[in-house]
Amino acid sequence: MRLLVISDSHRHYPTLRKIITLHREADRIVFLGDGIDDFDKLDLPFPIAPVLISGNNDWGSIEPKSETFTVDGVKIFCTHGHLEHVKYGLDLLKIIASENDISLVLYGHTHFQSYEYSDGLHLFNPGAVMDGCYGLVDIVNGQIICIKANIYDSP
Repeated sequence: MRLLVISDSHRHYPTLRKIITLHREADRIVFLGDGIDDFDKLDLPFPIAPVLISGNNDWGSIEPKSETFTVDGVKIFCTHGHLEHVKYGLDLLKIIASENDISLVLYGHTHFQSYEYSDGLHLFNPGAVMDGCYGLVDIVNGQIICIKANIYDSP
């Protein structure tokens, strides 16, 4: 299973369109907030993978602030990160993961790509679409591979 993980598009529709077009192979798109309306402006000539919207920080959004789902035995927690104060550290995310048997945490908000692995927990921030950043997560036979990517580094 391949997840295309994106966050913080902030009305950068052309960049969002490029990223989604480049990764049509994704089985699911996970959007972590700040730009949910941007999907309405994409006008893509092809169907896209199902989109899981989670952790949205857009004002007035009715989308869930966090979401948990399981892929191939891997339990995943998604959030934008503002409610967990990720700009000040990842301690709260680690507590949430520990208390809920989470193996992978996906979060945004900081606009900086980051990946941390410790004691069976993967913490992954894809960075901001508005800066050309996004992430890919491959889950195969319960194994997790997190990949930081940038549209400007791609051919």
